[in-house]
Formats: sequence, C-alpha cells, structure tokens
Amino acid sequence: MGQFAIPIAIASAATAAVVSYQGYQQAASQAKAAGDYNKRVYEYRAKVSEQDVEIIRRKNEQDKYYFDRDFKKYQGQTIVAYLKNGVSIEKGTPYAQLKQNYEDAQYQKDIMDYNASIGEKNAEDNALFERMTGSISQMNAYAQAQSYQYQAYSSLLTGVQKVGYYGSLA
Repeated sequence: MGQFAIPIAIASAATAAVVSYQGYQQAASQAKAAGDYNKRVYEYRAKVSEQDVEIIRRKNEQDKYYFDRDFKKYQGQTIVAYLKNGVSIEKGTPYAQLKQNYEDAQYQKDIMDYNASIGEKNAEDNALFERMTGSISQMNAYAQAQSYQYQAYSSLLTGVQKVGYYGSLA
C-alpha cells in the first residue's frame, strides 16, 4: 500500500461522514418545513370551513326573512280575499285555514333551522378534521425529521469508526 493510502482513506472517511451528516441534517430541516407548511394549509382549510358555518347561519336567516315576507304577503292576500267576499275570518273554516297556514309556515322555518344546523355541524366537523389532519401531518414530518437526525448522527459515528480503523492501520 502506498504511503498516502491510509491518510487518503482517513480523509475520505471523514469527508464522507461530514457530507452525509450535512445531507441528513438538511433533509431533517426540509421534513420539518414540509410538516409546518402542511399544517398551515390544513389550518387554512379549517378556517374556510369555520367561515362556512357563519355563511350557513346567515343564509338561513336570510331565507327565513324572505320566507316570512312572502308568507305574510300571501296570508294577507288570503285574508283580503275572505273579507272582500264577506267571509268572517274569526271562526270556522277560514280561521282554521289561516291558522293551519301559520302552523305550516312555522314548520317550514323549523325545517330550515334544522337543515342549517346540519350544515353547520358538518362544516364544524370538517374544520376539526382538517386541524387533526394538519397536526398528524406535522407530527409525521417531525418523526421523519427525527429519523434523519438519527441517520445524521449515525453517519458521523460510522465515519469516526472508519477513521479510527484506518488510523490503527498506520
């Protein structure tokens, strides 16, 4: 073996260990950055779902407003038609019909509220799911980064071991 073979092998092993260490450190850093980015994306999606809850609430209130407005208009037209024809609305069939119309309108508004509450709950659940997914994604990325860290330290130890071995041959 040449007189420079062992020093070259030692330098080569040390350089390989350091380069490998730096590569794994960079991979760990990138894994953490990817996990943080993914968490931010999922957090954004959760906020959008939370905004959907508010949109559903406002839409329900708007729908009920227009429903009430139309109901009052048609109920008023019905009352005017009865009165115009000389029919008393204080008792009998006209009274029962007006009362039934009112009860049906209330029932329809209850259905609107129920459907809106289902939509709100779905949006809230979606927001929660997005946040959980983001946290899991970040935890997975951090675990991957930790794995890269261990590989970085292992590469250094392997390099030290090789340098020691080649040094013992000198």
